[in-house]
Amino acid sequence: MKRLLLLALLIGCAQPAAPELDDEPVRVRASVVSAEVAPSKPFWLTVEVDKRQDVTFALPDPGETIESLVVMEVIDGKPQTVGNRVVEVRKVKLKAPLSGTYLIPGVEAPWKTADNQVGTAGTGPILLQATLDPGTADAELKPLKAPAKPDREFPVAALVLLLLIGLAVAVGLALRRRGRVVPEVVVPADEVALAALAALGARVGVDAASALAWEVSAVLRRYLEARFGFPAWRMTTPEVLRAMPPELARQHRIADAVRQVLEASDFVKFAGQDVEASAPAGWIEQAREVVTATVVRAEDAA
Repeated sequence: MKRLLLLALLIGCAQPAAPELDDEPVRVRASVVSAEVAPSKPFWLTVEVDKRQDVTFALPDPGETIESLVVMEVIDGKPQTVGNRVVEVRKVKLKAPLSGTYLIPGVEAPWKTADNQVGTAGTGPILLQATLDPGTADAELKPLKAPAKPDREFPVAALVLLLLIGLAVAVGLALRRRGRVVPEVVVPADEVALAALAALGARVGVDAASALAWEVSAVLRRYLEARFGFPAWRMTTPEVLRAMPPELARQHRIADAVRQVLEASDFVKFAGQDVEASAPAGWIEQAREVVTATVVRAEDAA
């Protein structure tokens, strides 16, 4: 009898605990394999909707909002039921026709539960860079015409960066000629960023806002990558915001400035949003504030 009671007790203890139900009404994820794609080479956008069974939610077709990119194919996967949730996956086959930058806009929709709770869910925008791989020969990307004349204006930011690099090389050569050990000359990331932002500031009111949008965002992304060590240059704006290290995210005012600069640049440059000609001055000032608030000197770190 004791053995039977012991056996029943062991069987009761071995029963697995009931899994906790996922109570989040809706989750939506949109992703691409890489933020860098090759022109005219297809790639996939994957959109996943993960919702509770009692929730009513219909996400608009992301392909309808995509401009410039070529939509080649749309595949809807069979809905999968996991516990109290239903997962639906849509895959959109896209192609960038030419080298350049492209934006996949975010989409969102309202949801409603059986007990009349409501809300919205959706995806953020995804920024892509289409770059021709070295050594490829794509006839569509090589028009049969004479080479275009070079731009009369060389980007001032690039000129400043080249001057700093040239100065470092000149110092190294001078020391080597004197027979000294040549120290490694590193231009601090904040100095490069501030010089580039100052050069962009001189172009406000002269160049179109859309022409400055990408450059302001690029300067800030390069600085964040050099300062904090995460690949901000190769990330979309939502990825950058999620990947910000704790020491940056804790500075709410600075983290919010990062978000405003990147999102404003995305929508002006890639979504064609109309803004005043003076708007880039505000982005440049916000980017400068991020740099000056997060710079670390060697003497400070010691």
